[in-house]
Amino acid sequence: MSYQTGTMGVAEGSALIFILLLPRVTLNAMTIALGQIGQITWLYVLLHGLYVVVTAGIMLYVQSKVKGDIYTMATTLFGKKVACLVLFVVLFIFFANSVLLIRQYAEYTIITALPELDLNLSVLLYALGGLFTGYLGISGVTRCSIIFMPFLIAAFLGAALMVYPFYIPYQLLPWQGYGLGHCIMQSITGSGYDFGFLAVFILAPAFQNTKTIRQSLIKGITSSVLLKSFFMVVYIMVFGVMVGSEKATPFFELVRLIYLNRFFQHVEALFIIAWVILGTLAIAGDLFITAYLVGRVLNLPIIRPIMPCLAMLMTSVALLPENIMQAVRLDKQLIYLNDIAVYMIPLALLIATLSKQMKGTLWEKSS
Repeated sequence: MSYQTGTMGVAEGSALIFILLLPRVTLNAMTIALGQIGQITWLYVLLHGLYVVVTAGIMLYVQSKVKGDIYTMATTLFGKKVACLVLFVVLFIFFANSVLLIRQYAEYTIITALPELDLNLSVLLYALGGLFTGYLGISGVTRCSIIFMPFLIAAFLGAALMVYPFYIPYQLLPWQGYGLGHCIMQSITGSGYDFGFLAVFILAPAFQNTKTIRQSLIKGITSSVLLKSFFMVVYIMVFGVMVGSEKATPFFELVRLIYLNRFFQHVEALFIIAWVILGTLAIAGDLFITAYLVGRVLNLPIIRPIMPCLAMLMTSVALLPENIMQAVRLDKQLIYLNDIAVYMIPLALLIATLSKQMKGTLWEKSS
């Protein structure tokens, strides 16, 4: 296919993973987790990041035996019918995630920054932003991510440092929160939010080699998970569990507390720009991967012509939930399907690989 270039490096891959894994910390997924887990929500973030590292390692092992993208691996190990099922599951997950990101970012933009903006227009603007960026191709998405990634990290770290007068460290106590066992069980489910690491296996032919994919996974997952965990530590110290779990937009609520002097106020307006950029890039990444998967299913030579159609479909579906709470509930329910992609697909591929190795029937395809 013409969009499989084989030129993506570590910087592009790690930036793509970083952008796909980070957005949930700016929405209320983390505040819901805070209400369920308590003071060790930061550990919850680290744990489900650790689980994702393990499953990514499993996928790397399978790819070392069966070259190609996730569809090629599934076809080699299970046959075309099962491979199509795997492809449809992953396709639905990325499509649904893009839809819910569009709706949530559109709603929270209205709530926080533009209260007079019509919801339909807000949804359309985010969809168009994702379409414009995604239409540039995977190289355009990743290069934009590389450019903005340092600014996004600086925004999160800067916000955390500038609210230091509000730190109340004892709000991190009791250190075990609502129980370590409960945290571990919740983090197993929470790994579904980090399903974005599968993007590098979906786009495997676009990378230079397996080593590039491995380094991209290490850097992308580590940077995003550590940043999210650090942010949750600061957020808990500032708001505590009771107040913090009631917030809908944790990042925005944190930056609202920043006060420099009486001549330079409402600094949160600058951070909203970073928030919008993060959401737009994540939507663009999901849109491109969805289009790529559709192209694989239909064996299309190019995928750009179908991207406007997918963007229109995402916009229409994003407007189906009656209100933001229904969208949040759908987002919470989707995580269980995401867990299939994070746990079941890699484990199934690993079992099939080991089984074929024992039988001596594994055919190693060249990439």
